[in-house]
Amino acid sequence: MKPQSLDRGGKFLGSKHLPARKHTIAVMRIDHVAHPSRDPYETHRFYSGVLGLKLVQAYGGKELLLVYALPDGGNLVFSSMHDPVPSNTGKIAWQRRHVGLTLSSRAEFDRWLQRLKDLKIRHELIDNERLYFSDPDGLVLELEVESAVAANPMASAILARWRNG
Repeated sequence: MKPQSLDRGGKFLGSKHLPARKHTIAVMRIDHVAHPSRDPYETHRFYSGVLGLKLVQAYGGKELLLVYALPDGGNLVFSSMHDPVPSNTGKIAWQRRHVGLTLSSRAEFDRWLQRLKDLKIRHELIDNERLYFSDPDGLVLELEVESAVAANPMASAILARWRNG
């Protein structure tokens, strides 16, 4: 497949499959993240007891579905079947596989760091700005203070170069 075309400023010009955008994309937020749970009771204790999230929906049948609301919108969804899903064992790839959650201030971040220490929950602090830890089923969570992400006008070109080796 041919790389996407960019103008001199790095603006996407389109391809035969995708037209060039003439407007900016609206703000997007995570609606939900789904993950299997080997023990729904342990999952519930973690998300309600440790994180303080409210269980807002649950569906039962052949599969159990648990929905936890995040304080600022969005949900974390867990499914469980009678045949247990093996938990993640071994070293956790903290930065490669996680759900990123933002906090409104550094003070709030520091409170979460202390909470994890107090509860003796294994965690990793990266560059004193990102905090990684996992739930009982190995789903890695990242906490960081909310900040704007600057757009890189060369992102498509970087991706094209990487793909082409």
